[in-house]
Amino acid sequence: MIKPDPQPSSSTRGVLLPLGAICVVCIVLALLAWALFQPPKDSLGYDAIKSLLQVGVVTVAGAVISLVASNYQKDRERNEKERERQASRQEYREELLMRVLDRASSKYSAVKKARRFLRARGQTGDAGHEEIKAAEYYAQLDSINDAQLELENLSRDVETSQKAFTEASRIIQSLKEMDAYLHTLLDELKGAFRLFADRPTASLSNFPALKLFITFGDTPFKTRFVDAFRSVQRLLREDLLHLKLPNELPRALSPS
Repeated sequence: MIKPDPQPSSSTRGVLLPLGAICVVCIVLALLAWALFQPPKDSLGYDAIKSLLQVGVVTVAGAVISLVASNYQKDRERNEKERERQASRQEYREELLMRVLDRASSKYSAVKKARRFLRARGQTGDAGHEEIKAAEYYAQLDSINDAQLELENLSRDVETSQKAFTEASRIIQSLKEMDAYLHTLLDELKGAFRLFADRPTASLSNFPALKLFITFGDTPFKTRFVDAFRSVQRLLREDLLHLKLPNELPRALSPS
């Protein structure tokens, strides 16, 4: 809430000064008239002096009432504008948080989908002699590559706008952990072209990170990717449940 200014504004001083002058003039004239003429009570002169004093008092009283009403109206207008500004910033922050959550969730789902496809239709061969199909491998690694690039950009976006997040450093750390994990899968692409060559399949044992990726259990996929995403998801949802804005937001977050 905006507090009234402790000092009178220039417009207030511009009204008070002339009215104060009128009041002083009226009082001085009344006192001079009384001192010079000392008219008896109920005389015309006495009534004139009394009227002069009343003019001064009424002028000041009217001015004070007018100024109080004017300042009250201005305070209301300022407070209303401040409420609108805060509501706009809160709406903008909510939109930002939702965008980050949607982007992270989208890429998390894309990686999960790639994992399922690799497990369901990317493998061939008997147990202990599994092979990975080249076409499915390249198709799903392409999706994983897109997810890695988006997570990399997302962590930078959060870092740029971190004042909008209560736990920005933890969100950034978790996004970077997801990004780093996907890099372990993408690093195996370097040798994939040689391993596949003109063959439709290659031994899964040549892809240790991929093998762990499609394996159930407490694997790096679970500890480095799934758990990191859940941390991001939880922190963003907590912010969405408590949308009261931080004291300061970066200018880039202020709605235009």
